[in-house]
Amino acid sequence: MSIFFPAGTQYVVDANGVPQPVSPTDPMPTANYVFDGFIWVPITSSPLNSDGQSIDETGVAATAAYSFVWNRGSNSWDRLQLGNANADNNTFKTGHLAVVSLETKWNGFGADRIRVANHFKRGKANVLGSTTIWSPTAGKKFRLMAYKIGLTGNAVVATAAEVDFVFSDGATQLDIGETLYVPATASGSNIIGEWVDLGNGYISATADNVLSVVLPVALASGNCVIQVMGTEE
Repeated sequence: MSIFFPAGTQYVVDANGVPQPVSPTDPMPTANYVFDGFIWVPITSSPLNSDGQSIDETGVAATAAYSFVWNRGSNSWDRLQLGNANADNNTFKTGHLAVVSLETKWNGFGADRIRVANHFKRGKANVLGSTTIWSPTAGKKFRLMAYKIGLTGNAVVATAAEVDFVFSDGATQLDIGETLYVPATASGSNIIGEWVDLGNGYISATADNVLSVVLPVALASGNCVIQVMGTEE
């Protein structure tokens, strides 16, 4: 189909989409038009501030400052939206393009998200065997990220010795802990341990396991003092 427009002539589009010549003195329409292959149709604008809209109508030139994603639930196009990047514990709404900046570190097998400790526990132990330090919320696993172990100044054992104070994951003893010299006569001075940073930490093998400290010998007096931090997942 060919349309010939004589030079110097102004045109408007009638109700049938057909260009009609007009006098130079006639007011020109304010609408813009697009040729759909058969007739000229007015260009309209789609609203940019609502979801669930169709933007493939004939005669619609959609110049949008938004990107859209297909919503399979409503079978319509939704605007892509960004979640709040300067807040914690974000949840993302339907139609959001979740661009989340999460730092990760290589663990030798894959990349893990970096954790931030938000659980802090403190306990004392002086009996032979295990003493619970951290009981996670039901259905959760503890992630041990740092700890420190010390002794009160009155801590003694029957025979002075180096004593291993190690952690256990449920019934499984871990290779995480400290070896401290415990005298047979009280020194009167507290042994204050340094924080040991475990990086991204050790996560329990099984949900609901408790974190305990295990003593191979009972203290005749005094206490082993334990502090831990980490997350529950």
